[in-house]
Amino acid sequence: MTRRHKIILISFFAFCGLAGYGVYWWHEASLDRIALEYVSYSGPKLTEIQNLLEADKPAEARSTLERLPQYQKVGILKVLDRDRKTNVRMFAVRCMRGMRDVPAIRAELARLAQQDPEVSVARLASRTLHGRR
Repeated sequence: MTRRHKIILISFFAFCGLAGYGVYWWHEASLDRIALEYVSYSGPKLTEIQNLLEADKPAEARSTLERLPQYQKVGILKVLDRDRKTNVRMFAVRCMRGMRDVPAIRAELARLAQQDPEVSVARLASRTLHGRR
């Protein structure tokens, strides 16, 4: 084996090792992102929106929600659509109308359409899921 062949062989193994290391960390980052999707959202914006809904100010709650980035909206809506109060779940479904193409929102709408104990919420979720008003 010549010196040139040894350098090529060592370079190949180094490249494979670095590629494997990169794939490992990419996989870890993907798993972290997936795990964070299943963690229940919490924070001051959620508390603010819940307080506005309890004070019967859905218009203000909706405008506050609209100003947030999408990842926060999705997290807040996933919490609100599991609330025990029917009016809060109806608010969440109405806010999901414009976001029904987001996979996490589609999953929540499908769950509500199938499993919500309140018929009106289930019907609204089904209509929202199918793009009807």
